[in-house]
Amino acid sequence: MLTPVTLRAFTRGGSEAGRRCQMARASTSTERGWLAEVRAEEKVLRDAQERKAARTVAGHSTDATECAQLLEMLGLYPGQDREV
Repeated sequence: MLTPVTLRAFTRGGSEAGRRCQMARASTSTERGWLAEVRAEEKVLRDAQERKAARTVAGHSTDATECAQLLEMLGLYPGQDREV
């Protein structure tokens, strides 16, 4: 991420515009890699939470119809390749 302090350090001497572009490119690729890691970790945590929710609903439902309706209310649909 470009900060005023970082930008000032890189713009002293030389081509200011060239250094800004170089810094922006480096920052963007770093952020993309970091963001991909965060999203992957978030997906793992979300999947685990959804599995726990499905187990809890299944354990407290009186029959399969009620379980399916409650799961649908939570946005968890049968056939979502989840291990329950």
